[in-house]
Amino acid sequence: MAYRFVIVVLVLCFSSSGCIFLLADALQKSSPKKSVTKSNVNKQSLKQEGPVEVKAIEGERQDVFNTTVTILLDRGYFITTSDYDSGLVVAERQEPAYSEIKASVAEGVGARTKVRVIASDSMGPVKDSKFLAKFFDDIQAEVVRRKFRKQKSKK
Repeated sequence: MAYRFVIVVLVLCFSSSGCIFLLADALQKSSPKKSVTKSNVNKQSLKQEGPVEVKAIEGERQDVFNTTVTILLDRGYFITTSDYDSGLVVAERQEPAYSEIKASVAEGVGARTKVRVIASDSMGPVKDSKFLAKFFDDIQAEVVRRKFRKQKSKK
């Protein structure tokens, strides 16, 4: 409680002297941030972390990758890592159920793209067949929608 009081007093003092931007900058610099670099992305692997669900999705790799990101955002996750070259997408949310999703999108055979997914909660990786089946179905449905929209716009 005392911490909040100090912040309120500082905000009032700084705002009256026109220095509120200095305070905001200081608070922003003190908050930890994850930096996304090529080396960080390459170190993260789906193979090390428990049960991995794999499904082949009909569609081009770029469409499947973009759709995976969209589905995660639609479900309330925020993307912490996204690297198209490696195919890795890491997303988190504050809710305890499935608080982290790691997905890897890679070329498959023919017109198929492989999607590997690990869902984790606060206790570690979990395997929920219904959740993951719905996740994969949503990706496939959105890829089909996008393909249909592209074909329709070309006509």
